[in-house]
Amino acid sequence: LYALAAELRAVMWERAGLVRDEPGLACALDAIDRLAGAVEAVGVPGGVSLNTAWQDWLNLRNQLLAARLIVASARERRESRGAHYRADHPGPDRGPLYSVRARLEGDGLRVWREPVEFTRARPPEAAAPATVEIGD
Repeated sequence: LYALAAELRAVMWERAGLVRDEPGLACALDAIDRLAGAVEAVGVPGGVSLNTAWQDWLNLRNQLLAARLIVASARERRESRGAHYRADHPGPDRGPLYSVRARLEGDGLRVWREPVEFTRARPPEAAAPATVEIGD
């Protein structure tokens, strides 16, 4: 169990960490799928009361789900923006801003984009810079 958890941490750091790219994210997803299968085959010792190994097993299953959502979202965002840096897409998109959403639906994962709703402030237009008139 703990070796699988350590491998998940290593995969997420190396393949879906600070600098990401499509081949690394695809590799991470393959590793997550493999680890998810392996965790189902892991037995945990102990009884029913205060079984920390069982809690660790449940935590790892949840970490695998969170990792899958992170990787799927990162694959959908084919740009670099903020803390999300894609080595294969180093700049921001020129199109409209969007949020990436991910959700479990049935046995699968649904990933989609939604346009950003600006309710309080809007980014400056890409027009010419404003000029300031100085006079009396």
